[in-house]
Amino acid sequence: MTNIFYSKDFFLSNIDVNSAKDFISYAASNKINLILISHSDINSNSDIIKFLDPLVPEKDVHRFRFLTREKSKISDFIKDNPGKNIFIGNKKVDLFKASSLKCLYLCPMWTDNIDEESEKYGIHIKDLRHLIQVIQILINQNAFYYKLKINNMSTVYALTRANNFSSTADENSVINAFRSTLKDGDSKYLDAITLYLLSGIMSLPEIMETEIWGIMPSSGTNINEEMSHILTQCRYLTNRRLKDPLLIRHTTTKKSHCTDPATRLSIGALKHLESIKINPKYRKKIAGKKITILDDYITNGCSFEAVRNLLISAGASKVNFIAIGRFTSRAYNRLGTYQKEDYSLTGDLFSNNYTASLSNRESNYGLHGQYNDYARQDVENLKDILEL
Repeated sequence: MTNIFYSKDFFLSNIDVNSAKDFISYAASNKINLILISHSDINSNSDIIKFLDPLVPEKDVHRFRFLTREKSKISDFIKDNPGKNIFIGNKKVDLFKASSLKCLYLCPMWTDNIDEESEKYGIHIKDLRHLIQVIQILINQNAFYYKLKINNMSTVYALTRANNFSSTADENSVINAFRSTLKDGDSKYLDAITLYLLSGIMSLPEIMETEIWGIMPSSGTNINEEMSHILTQCRYLTNRRLKDPLLIRHTTTKKSHCTDPATRLSIGALKHLESIKINPKYRKKIAGKKITILDDYITNGCSFEAVRNLLISAGASKVNFIAIGRFTSRAYNRLGTYQKEDYSLTGDLFSNNYTASLSNRESNYGLHGQYNDYARQDVENLKDILEL
């Protein structure tokens, strides 16, 4: 089930009747609840009622609700109607309400007088046709492609497959579109990737409980702008405000694809442990916290193994990892490698001066990974949704 909470500007600002009628028909056919949120009571909203009344078939009236803005009333509705929750609004108060309720926040760009914060942090929707596309992306996402439980403190997830080999033509269209954004900096599909990931996160209670978010630093010292954008949306979805980078790459390293696979595995996580530190601003904030790290792709797990060891050693209670794409290998029975490594870390983990000593390595830990082919079908469906 999908619940959409909206303010009356959503329908009353610059929307033609035919577009509204098409959207209402779409919402009803997909069992979407539309809930008007207002500071005042229902009797003070006669304008929106007058607009909607001739457009809503009698059989679908039950899907149109009204709630005042008290958080408890909205929370109770969400509890009684579990599903994916969307909040559409153009005011700062809408943004904070969505975040506090852990709802996906969308900003309708056709409305008047949009607040600066809403425009900056909300996912933009251009019109009702675009909104239908957004909802389709959310509804379509039903599973993560890859899951690997490291131990009771850490799990690795990947949203999609990243390889072109053994993929269908439709799947490859989406894989290539995502890669153009994540690796080439083409922002065309950034919102689609973000929405697809957020939809998956909304289905994972463990990740929705994340207290600190971070991104895996790139091989250089510059911030990956695309992943930083995705991170911001994850923070707002889970009502987390800490925005300083959690991990800092203090020394540039060679890009992974410039090193042959055997050498990469031989070096393992040490490459990252020798070039990454925890941001000193988090010195008193990590102990006992649940942390999720985002990255664009996962190949052999060395990046995550570095930050897993680093953050657990700093006192985190859980460290999970989410990649957008998972690379597999023809040489590894078409599965993905994952090299689990445990290190003994000594020194100040918030500086460049700590040391790492390998205590255990399991090169074939990737054999424990679980792959979900239903997620590949979801990706194939994205081709038509994104009109690729």
